[in-house]
Amino acid sequence: MATEPGLTWQRFRDLKLSELTDAADGWRAASAFADAARERVDGDMGGRLTKTQDSESARAAVKRLKRLSANYHYIRTETGLVRGALDGLATELGAPQRRLRDALDDAASLGYTVNDSGSIDYPAGGKNDLTGDPHPGGSVVGNNGLIGAGNPGLYRDANGMLDPAPAPGTPALKSPNPHRAKAQDVADRLAHAMREAHEIDARYSSALHKLKAAPGLTVDTRRWADVGSDADAVSQAAQNYLEKQLPLDKSPAERKEWWDHLSQEQREEYLSAFPGVIGNLDGIPASARDEANRENLQLLIGQLGVKHDDASREMLGGLKGIQEKLEEGGEPPMYLLGIGDEGNGRAIIAYGNPDTADNVSAYVPGLGTKLDADFAGGTVNRALQTALGAPCRSVQQNLVDRVARIRCAADDTWRSGQRQERDVHERCRGGSP
Repeated sequence: MATEPGLTWQRFRDLKLSELTDAADGWRAASAFADAARERVDGDMGGRLTKTQDSESARAAVKRLKRLSANYHYIRTETGLVRGALDGLATELGAPQRRLRDALDDAASLGYTVNDSGSIDYPAGGKNDLTGDPHPGGSVVGNNGLIGAGNPGLYRDANGMLDPAPAPGTPALKSPNPHRAKAQDVADRLAHAMREAHEIDARYSSALHKLKAAPGLTVDTRRWADVGSDADAVSQAAQNYLEKQLPLDKSPAERKEWWDHLSQEQREEYLSAFPGVIGNLDGIPASARDEANRENLQLLIGQLGVKHDDASREMLGGLKGIQEKLEEGGEPPMYLLGIGDEGNGRAIIAYGNPDTADNVSAYVPGLGTKLDADFAGGTVNRALQTALGAPCRSVQQNLVDRVARIRCAADDTWRSGQRQERDVHERCRGGSP
């Protein structure tokens, strides 16, 4: 992270990225501890107490245990975000640091001096045909590729020295000193590496500075709204990291293969730090998407809970209804395969695991369906009844798509949905290959 006097090339050269990954591992351990503690509180303590005792004191104890569980949930989520941010920072800084060190090695092998500012001094070289003396040395400033302010290497004279006011289009004379071009190449590479490092550092610094817990032990809607904002900040900071690490542009089959080859620690990192990405990525196993989307659901409830417009309140009722259904459990088990607040809201719910089912039937609700307070009690229940009454009785998926998305081609989309429903029911009756 950059602190006074800032991220210099010397500090970046000496930065041990392993210390960042070690710190990320420490936060991973804290996140895992909090997650295990929450499971113990919910299952071994609160759950057992609820099943075995029915008294005022027992209910009071369960209420306190739920508060403790919420605290562990909060700790697990925030520490997971810190871990993901640190891993992303270390990974992204790796490439520019290698380029910086390569440029410094080249400067040393050529006998050039790299100044604190990043400019490079090169020695006299070549031969003046008139005098027989070597051409004088000089200094060059690297061009970091920016157009405009922030690039000290935009305007240089033939010797590589800054010219405060060159005429537009004035050609720079080629220096007869052979060291000049080599020094300029090294300086440009160094400047590019430092520019990239500063951009990465600024992105992650902004995100990590937001990961601060407010005083107190109450984990309420406002605090979850803050966590949702934190998760968005980390995802935005790590966008380049995610694009390189995750198969976002691959097919579902390729994504499944990628997931299958990840270590358990890598899966835990993606689930805890980037649930919004993993939970809505086709090809990821249903159990993993369900885990990520339950986290997404809590964050969305927090973010909508601090809004006061009618649309947000309406969607909040639907999200809470889904959360209640998930907490109730039951058979077949309910999987949350997608969730979002786009448009009128978006939810993909499966009864049973579609990854292990022999057959899948689909229920596609009407075009005007909204993710509102009546959603869980109406649409989701109808989907469950369809699942229980389907010929295969294996898996029932309930898909609710946002109206804004359907509105792009409302008639064609709806007809496609009807065809999809008929097709999957035909496959269900005939059996999957």
